[in-house]
Amino acid sequence: MADLIVERSRAQERTRGAWRMAAIGVSEDEARALLAPYRGAIHIAAVNAPTQVTLAGEAAAVEELAATLTERGRFARVLPLPYAFHSPAMDVVRDDFLSVVSHVGARAATTPYLSTVTGGELPGEALGPDYWWRNLRQPVQFAAARADCARPGSPHVPGDRPVRVACAVHRRDIGGGACRGNGHRHVEARCARDAVRARERCEDACARRRGAMGSG
Repeated sequence: MADLIVERSRAQERTRGAWRMAAIGVSEDEARALLAPYRGAIHIAAVNAPTQVTLAGEAAAVEELAATLTERGRFARVLPLPYAFHSPAMDVVRDDFLSVVSHVGARAATTPYLSTVTGGELPGEALGPDYWWRNLRQPVQFAAARADCARPGSPHVPGDRPVRVACAVHRRDIGGGACRGNGHRHVEARCARDAVRARERCEDACARRRGAMGSG
């Protein structure tokens, strides 16, 4: 798993350029409407909550849209990153990434796995090289995964077994600065309530890091 993480980071680094990401406080549907005039210059990179979306795309376009939302009194924060993760900007590294992770094997999971790629549970056998490419390229579906965990009748609730839940310490505005979370961290949660609490703990830790950086 460690070499997969390394190769993922290497692939992302190769896409450094005239890109930006931004956290905005709108719904997914509203975000899609806002992106339509940009004709593919900006994409939804993550749907974290009903009104929390992350965008990725060409720097000038992302900055323009963020400024427009700010003028309208809506939350928008451009992230200080020269990347556009989870967007077509990643396509240039697809073949090389799949080649270097081709050795990654998939096997039956011992713990149910809730995927933020699909927004639902996946069998361990599905977590091969192609899955990890989609994990790099496709929008993060954290909100859907959390909803799947919390839905009535979900096998993950009340939790007679642990559930592997993606806790997105997503880059967002905390304490007046962009939180430098590192994508998806996985935690063991026994029910939806624990999953939400785990996410809150992640965000609290991120806020403390921001405070330490600000006081240094």
